[in-house]
Amino acid sequence: MLEVSQVKLEQNSIFIQRLKGSVSQFYPLRADDKTLIEKWLKIRSKMKHADSKFLFITERTGRWSQPLPAKLFDKYASMAKIEGHSCHSCRHSTAVNLLDQGVDLFDIKTWLGHKNIQSTLVYLQIGSIKTQQRMSQILQRM
Repeated sequence: MLEVSQVKLEQNSIFIQRLKGSVSQFYPLRADDKTLIEKWLKIRSKMKHADSKFLFITERTGRWSQPLPAKLFDKYASMAKIEGHSCHSCRHSTAVNLLDQGVDLFDIKTWLGHKNIQSTLVYLQIGSIKTQQRMSQILQRM
């Protein structure tokens, strides 16, 4: 779970703790994300569990339960009539969109926190035809 200390607003960065042996590191924050976090911190400072080390808290328990983001994703996806997707789908979409925009594969590897480029190549196999063609070209050059 994300902790307040992992957000460095003055440096426009956030520490992302990766799982499964991926690379954990600080990543840049977009300006609008920084603004949203600043707004949240103002609201959070008035909450019952404002002294919690966790960035996202609730009035009742003081921290989000692990499945809460997935439940919220499912709720809003259902409201939008989007089926067959999960929070993890956002990761796939981000990777494919970055590749389709011409972002270098090694930058995408860093973005996803992969230690090995092979992980990135496998991960992006679900991409668009454009992505598939670009991946084939990259593999031929390797």
